[in-house]
Amino acid sequence: MLNAINDPVVRAKALAKFEYSNTVRRDDPLLTTVVPALGKTEAEIDAMFIAASKL
Repeated sequence: MLNAINDPVVRAKALAKFEYSNTVRRDDPLLTTVVPALGKTEAEIDAMFIAASKL
């Protein structure tokens, strides 16, 4: 999905963020953009973050 971003600069930043970032913020604008494309509800994403916080 990130490879489908038209703007090459935005695409490169998005790919780097998800490949190299040590943390993912729930309120990250990129995450809130891709959630609908993942077919997940906001509640499901919240549940994933809650589960991850317990690791």
